[in-house]
Amino acid sequence: MFGAASTFDGKETTWDMIGPSMSLTPLGVGASAEGSLRIQPLFLIWMHHARREINLGAMPLRAITNFSDLAASNTAASTDATLKKNISRIHAAGLRMSELIDSLLTLSRLTRRPLGAKDVDLSALASEIATELAAADPARQVRFTLAEGLPDVGDPDLLRVALYNLLQNAWKFTATRKDAAMEFGRTTVDGVAAYFVRDNGAGFDARFVQKLFTPFERLHSAADFPGTGIGLATVERVVQRHGGSVWAEGQAGKGAAFFFTLLNRVPARERVPPTRGTSDV
Repeated sequence: MFGAASTFDGKETTWDMIGPSMSLTPLGVGASAEGSLRIQPLFLIWMHHARREINLGAMPLRAITNFSDLAASNTAASTDATLKKNISRIHAAGLRMSELIDSLLTLSRLTRRPLGAKDVDLSALASEIATELAAADPARQVRFTLAEGLPDVGDPDLLRVALYNLLQNAWKFTATRKDAAMEFGRTTVDGVAAYFVRDNGAGFDARFVQKLFTPFERLHSAADFPGTGIGLATVERVVQRHGGSVWAEGQAGKGAAFFFTLLNRVPARERVPPTRGTSDV
């Protein structure tokens, strides 16, 4: 069910869908914008040298998952419960590692692919992603509020990656709430336009906010909220490459909000002429 509301940034659309939310306060962005452009050099060096090893490691890992799947089929009639359990664990661990490798490779590509600067309708992107999330999990009921008419300039593919990770994060952490709610909009922080994704989900302990954007750092159990621990690091990298900054605010059990700025520019050295074709991400 779709409805309309007029409470934020002019036009706003509210959808009732299947998803959770938190209320948070923005941090200053003036001092952080310059720092956000500096990527941890040791991590980038590691990514450069690890790319080949990661790709090579993916092949034997696929063999492990494929053979464990075959073993599970061959032992389907077995009465050995321990054997079945162990094979299942091997297969699950292989799939988990495959997800981590795919996430690392995506993050690696984000650090090296050139940017194509174009006009981007962030509201339209958020609407598409919300529809995808609802279609993939039709049993959930989530209220999604979308501010309409939020244009900016940047790489459409990378900005979609960032928005997808933020909205998927909100979708995931609201899964335990019956009154799940998500919101995408824009506000002003220290005179700079800042976009946000807010939810009323599980939230997080604000003492550990700096860990949110570190690869593989998790503030919640993977058993409660599955994931690779790469999504928010990916968001940070996309935003940094657009000359912006990203930060989060939240409270355990009361939701979270993620803010990001783009500064309406792509560094000249990053730009390439717009092209059509398949994204590298």
